[in-house]
Amino acid sequence: MASRLSEDSLREAFDSGLNALPWQVGVGSDSNQPTQLPIFRSVDLSAMLESPQARDEIQALPPQLLYQAMAERGLDDCLDVLPLVSRDQMERIFDFSSWRDQRLVRSDVFRWLTLFRQVSREEMYRRFRDLEEEIQIALLQPILRMYDDTDYEKMTDEEQDSLSRMPCGKVFYRVESNDPSDHQVIESLMQVLVSEDLPFAYSLIANAAFSPPQESEEQAAQFRKARLEEDGFVTHEDGLKPFIPADPHHLRREWLLRLAATAPKDQQGLETIRTGRFLEQVLDHARAHGGDQEEIDHVSQRLMHLVNTIAAGLRMEPADVESMRRLLEQVASMTSLGLEYIAAGQPALGWELLRFEHPQMLFRSALGLVEELRLHTLKKLREQGVATAEYLGRIMHMQKYGEVLLWIDRRMLETVGFENAELLKGLFNRFPMRPVTRTTLADGAERVIFTPLATLTDLRALQASLEQHDWLEHKSPVYHSIPTVTKASTEQPTWQM
Repeated sequence: MASRLSEDSLREAFDSGLNALPWQVGVGSDSNQPTQLPIFRSVDLSAMLESPQARDEIQALPPQLLYQAMAERGLDDCLDVLPLVSRDQMERIFDFSSWRDQRLVRSDVFRWLTLFRQVSREEMYRRFRDLEEEIQIALLQPILRMYDDTDYEKMTDEEQDSLSRMPCGKVFYRVESNDPSDHQVIESLMQVLVSEDLPFAYSLIANAAFSPPQESEEQAAQFRKARLEEDGFVTHEDGLKPFIPADPHHLRREWLLRLAATAPKDQQGLETIRTGRFLEQVLDHARAHGGDQEEIDHVSQRLMHLVNTIAAGLRMEPADVESMRRLLEQVASMTSLGLEYIAAGQPALGWELLRFEHPQMLFRSALGLVEELRLHTLKKLREQGVATAEYLGRIMHMQKYGEVLLWIDRRMLETVGFENAELLKGLFNRFPMRPVTRTTLADGAERVIFTPLATLTDLRALQASLEQHDWLEHKSPVYHSIPTVTKASTEQPTWQM
């Protein structure tokens, strides 16, 4: 039973595609430099704090970007930032950071309250009062008990000593938690509430004592779900829809015809850009040609919406900043690949696409290009007598990416060889990647390092590596110097240009 659970856990871990293979951005290529889209940029909070308009600049940041910047800086080092964060921003930051699997994580909220108290008593009071009433009650209901003077008289001396007394002398409460930090935070909170707003303190204790268990938390979870959906965190099922490949060729023809009909003559026939990630080049082109910054920010927000949608499909929590950044790089790379193909490498058309086409279609179009290469490779494997390729094709069709990687490792490795198996794993990973270099570990074992597919050049290099050998003869692709694409044949994918 334990073995089966371990197998399922491994398959699930591989299924997201983010941690299944060792990969880095920019390894062996200049096409995958970390994205500098406005919504994803690194934020220098220290520089902002030195500005005379620090409050306005911080409150202008999207909540998700602000939370990532604070997490990277370290929350304990953000005491000077906290007073400047708006109520709406803080509400979203709580949404990102203080829930797991639709359950409120009390310790995370208490950590925030502790930070607010370090700023000042007033800050702790203000931020707690800003919380939804349902969250206030959900925090205290499981561990706070209220007693009146009649209850108090019936208690032993030891029980009485465990209670905290309210100013009236007739109401008492006790924190029922084995975590000393819970006692410390609630006692500090109650002292602040009694000092700042005594009627509210009495009301809070009563509501926490007599509210039905979990009712407030369930209501708060519904409100949070609605807010997250506005940011793209949809249901798990809807979050998987971007992984359905789309036909990139139809979209390309449509947009090239539109360009031919509407673009000025000096914008037509622009030379295709073949180095560097096309997405950033398009944004640079927009800025250089008077693109409106508000439109550029809007494009970035739509891309962030796509990242969040895919995160929901992969069951990722918004609080996992590192995984969200890794996901961002994969999504930005695939979106750039689709954009480059559909726009034929023309920045002017690329900017029109970003303005009017949904980023999800660009992402899905890139998957459509990769799907052609996957099907072409499966055909070659079958033709060369690799028997395990038949089952590989079936599970690939069902998008069981974790099982695909395990199948290659356990059932195809001996047939095709280590390096070829790694090549297949990069192709069939949920986020397709290409191998670019090798490294030797301390124990002498070799590891292949991958990088995301971000350009048509990357895709052609991957195709060339797949085409240059006989699978059954273990001919190894070249990882240190990947050759350029050979002349297209009728059997090769239709995206060849």
